[in-house]
Amino acid sequence: MKVLVVVAFLIASVLPAHAYIDGGSGSYVLQIAMAGVLALLFSLKLAWTRLRTFVSGLFSKRSGSDSRIDG
Repeated sequence: MKVLVVVAFLIASVLPAHAYIDGGSGSYVLQIAMAGVLALLFSLKLAWTRLRTFVSGLFSKRSGSDSRIDG
């Protein structure tokens, strides 16, 4: 709760900067946003593939007994 109060105070106490924003900054921010979205999509795809493989392994038919005894 204290963190939220501090964050709210910091956001409320922002002063105008009167600073120059470089033209390439927007392109850089766009690249970071696109990389973040693609990384999220890849992570979701990887998690979905692992979940699907795990579930299909649970329901697949096994040949023979469950115990593996060599000999």
